Amino acid sequence: MPTPLSSGPEKISRPLSDGKAPPADERSATTNENVAPKPSLWPWIIALAALTAVLLAIVAYLANTLNERNTTIRQNGNRLEQREAATTLLQGELDAAKTDTTKAKADQLVARAETVRMKTQADDAKAGAAELQTQLDKTRVLANGFQAQAEDAKVTFIKQQGEVAIAKTQTTVMQTQLDQAKADIERLTKGLDESRSRFAETQEKLKKSEAELAQLQKTRQKN
Repeated sequence: MPTPLSSGPEKISRPLSDGKAPPADERSATTNENVAPKPSLWPWIIALAALTAVLLAIVAYLANTLNERNTTIRQNGNRLEQREAATTLLQGELDAAKTDTTKAKADQLVARAETVRMKTQADDAKAGAAELQTQLDKTRVLANGFQAQAEDAKVTFIKQQGEVAIAKTQTTVMQTQLDQAKADIERLTKGLDESRSRFAETQEKLKKSEAELAQLQKTRQKN
């Protein structure tokens, strides 16, 4: 702040150390000096006013500049906060990406192990398929042999069916002949029984005749 300038020679009234009023001549002189400034002070007043205006302009400029700087600082702070937030977000995304990458690597390792296992299983399956194919070929050969045997057995069966039909016919004929023979035996048995009965009757008649003949001979001998 500019220091106030003195308005002239230091003739301003000051209290007296002894408490007595100044003389009348001095009071009138002092009053005249306070009432009207000397003409030599106006340049100082103008200079002071100009300096004050310049200082006000400087203060206004500095205040405006300070406001602009404060605004810039606030904007920069906001931008910094935004950048920090963006950095934090990017850091989080980076950490998430790292986690995903680690998980992807682990999944890739698991997938590779699974691929190796599946490849091993595929190789085993191929080997098993080759062995099954060999067994299938052997089975086909055996099946063809069985098929040929089945055809032969079918032909033999057909022949046997013919032979069975012939045997059935022969059996029927033989059964008929057997039935006829049974009938003949029954008839002959009946005839034999009748013959035996007749033979018994004849034998009885013969005995009677012999007895009568013996009786007649005895009678003749007596006569």
